[in-house]
Amino acid sequence: MFVLRRVLQAFLVLFFLVTAGLYFIWYQLNPSPPDQQVFLNSTVLTMDQENYTAEAVLVEQGIIIAVGSEEAVLSQASPEAEYIDLAGKTLLPGFIEAHGHFPGSGLSAVAADLNSPPIGSTLSIKDALNELKVMGDATPEGEWIIGFGFDDTMILEKRFLSKEDLDQVSTEHPVAVLHISGHMVMINTLGLEIMGITRDSKDPTGGEIVRDSKGNVTGLLKEKAQDPVVAAALNLSLVRIAEMLQKSQQEYLEKGVTTVQSGLTNIDKWKPLAFAARFGFFPQRLVIWPDISMADGILDGTVITDVISLQNTSLI
Repeated sequence: MFVLRRVLQAFLVLFFLVTAGLYFIWYQLNPSPPDQQVFLNSTVLTMDQENYTAEAVLVEQGIIIAVGSEEAVLSQASPEAEYIDLAGKTLLPGFIEAHGHFPGSGLSAVAADLNSPPIGSTLSIKDALNELKVMGDATPEGEWIIGFGFDDTMILEKRFLSKEDLDQVSTEHPVAVLHISGHMVMINTLGLEIMGITRDSKDPTGGEIVRDSKGNVTGLLKEKAQDPVVAAALNLSLVRIAEMLQKSQQEYLEKGVTTVQSGLTNIDKWKPLAFAARFGFFPQRLVIWPDISMADGILDGTVITDVISLQNTSLI
């Protein structure tokens, strides 16, 4: 009986510590807004039908309650309000990103950006391989070295990367380069071995394993043939996912985006995203668009979408 009592006491203490810890994290990620904030000395673009331009905005507990002239707004503000002088800068409503794959834009935190001008700086295959080697030095042992944004039409050689090209990056890491179209991937010899792709492999329905004139695989995979490789390469560790999330949300914030979209979200990813949004890990509102398999599951009842009612998250 004594042992049982001690176990129960230990459990209660642990429960209290975990609860207190979660509450602390919640409070840090979801601070209470000031009672009142007044934004002054600005050109406020309201974006209404009349394109009305104001001078000041009054926000109370995170909700806009007045927009107009400084005189009109100040007449409604309390003396204890927080006053923010925008020094003549323009103030706009937060932007709603209409088509995206959040947090995909943060991929540059864990992958080499191989975009060509005007987006990036990749001018040749040599440039691409150099960027991949740099990323390889920072890639944990056994994980995929990833590149993205490669465009064969924009580089000097006007061709895709071959498995022999990517073997120069690494023979100890699998290497995957995502084409800018999103419909192709190029991988090295080790990547082909890991994925079980050989000369005798059959093209999947809706995809192609590209071969040379002798029938040997080149490392280029198109459409449905790329899907297993992309899934394996982007099966990131929690640490790398956190780096990607941080990068993505910061980029959106810098551009004034307050609502983001996660398009083609699969069953494995939607609940973690919704959970993270609920607990304030993302400062943006998150809209989740399911992929076909998840949508089918919602329709036939095998996927339960109870999490969609959580704050800052919606499922469309």
